[in-house]
Amino acid sequence: MCVSAAEPFVDGVGLIPPEHAAVLRKYEESNGFSFPGFNFPPYLHMSKVDFEQGYLAIYDRSAAEAAGGLDDKKRARFICNSLKKCFDRGNFADYLLRAAQEDAPDAAVNRAKALNKIEMCIKNTASNLGEKIKAAALGNDNQNYRTLCERLEKISPEQFFDGCFEYFSSLLDSYESWERYCRFFVQSGAGVTVFLDIKDYDDNYKSVAHGDTVKWINSVLLRANETRGGGDETDGEDAYGNPLCGCDAKMPSVRVGPLGDVILRSMVKEAPCQFRYGVADYESFPVGDVIRRSAKLALETLAQEQFRGKTWKLMGEKELLFAYPVMLTGDIESDCSDDMEDIFNLGDIPMAGLLTNGTEAEDKADFTALAGQVIAALSGISRRLSTIEIKIFALKKMDKARTKVSYYTNFTVDYLYQCAQEWSEGCRNLPDNLRRIKRWGAAKGEIMETERRSIFPRELYTFANKVWRMDVVEIVPQKR
Repeated sequence: MCVSAAEPFVDGVGLIPPEHAAVLRKYEESNGFSFPGFNFPPYLHMSKVDFEQGYLAIYDRSAAEAAGGLDDKKRARFICNSLKKCFDRGNFADYLLRAAQEDAPDAAVNRAKALNKIEMCIKNTASNLGEKIKAAALGNDNQNYRTLCERLEKISPEQFFDGCFEYFSSLLDSYESWERYCRFFVQSGAGVTVFLDIKDYDDNYKSVAHGDTVKWINSVLLRANETRGGGDETDGEDAYGNPLCGCDAKMPSVRVGPLGDVILRSMVKEAPCQFRYGVADYESFPVGDVIRRSAKLALETLAQEQFRGKTWKLMGEKELLFAYPVMLTGDIESDCSDDMEDIFNLGDIPMAGLLTNGTEAEDKADFTALAGQVIAALSGISRRLSTIEIKIFALKKMDKARTKVSYYTNFTVDYLYQCAQEWSEGCRNLPDNLRRIKRWGAAKGEIMETERRSIFPRELYTFANKVWRMDVVEIVPQKR
């Protein structure tokens, strides 16, 4: 959403492509209050279906009455089709304005909450981030970001909220446009996240909604933490020997691919024994900003889309497996470079794919071939495979808020090499009738032999958990 210097204070809006949105981040001081991106509060306190049925009750009464007797799913579809037929720009604009001005019992409360949300985001959070930018004194600046903040300083939350309503109302010239922008007006399960920017930006600097600007803001925050003056709350060291500052704050959240937002949590207080000594959570095991930032950055890096099949792979519904190699601190070759980033790129080694079922879901690569590729790449890092450790863990989304570590283990590349050899030999050591499994072809009645290859360990359980006849035909249970 582009912020203008004149009313209605919005002069442009566009959908950010997924690959572009993946690199954008927001500065968030507490849940829901962030900048320059935040979840926009809808103008009306009603659902999309209820709003549309209210419109039909005035301009297509028969359709509104017919929708009233349907269940929720059919009702939503019926109202959608009916609204397409009777949508009129003038009538819709009048009804929208009337609904916004209606003195409903919860209208004032809803508006107050929305204005508070906007004030906290474009005023308080933006101001606090601005103070950190000044304190960091990096010697570089982003004029477009500064212009955005200067414009927001002159706009009240009421002007911004009402200006958005006026601007988006002017865009509703068809049912398709209503479908595109309805989340700014009515309650929706998905909601809408906006990232603020300016339309008339200086070409000498990156726009605000740009990955490089996000990196600049991140460097500012890192510098601000490093240069923060000492005080009572920053004296001492945390459990890892780093500065204590930030140990009593909430742990950060991380955007982790298909899992969405994952909140890092310190679970020490879940151990009842901690309360025996009168301390729990950060008082028992303090973790300062340095480790918090490192954990957040590490998980963000591992979960990048470009590393799919390399450092992470989707295992099932809302569960991700992470696997990556690291150099052990001891017993490393003397001629190894200290800067491991120069000789080791996470994205070049399909470790997660090897431990699941290939680098892509549709990939039918041979396990032995992929294992050879992985071992060869790791051998290039060190001649002693025992000096490289493979770290593996899986995260599973329990519900919208909670994520648990569902699996965790470590082993060396030397152990992986031995296991891969044994597995490959086992795949070759099969009776001929099992190595010639038939399958249906594309044409009717066509039967083909499956391609001979070393299967992946994860593929095996999909066969082992099925019931087969002796002639290798799967038995599918019949529904009763």
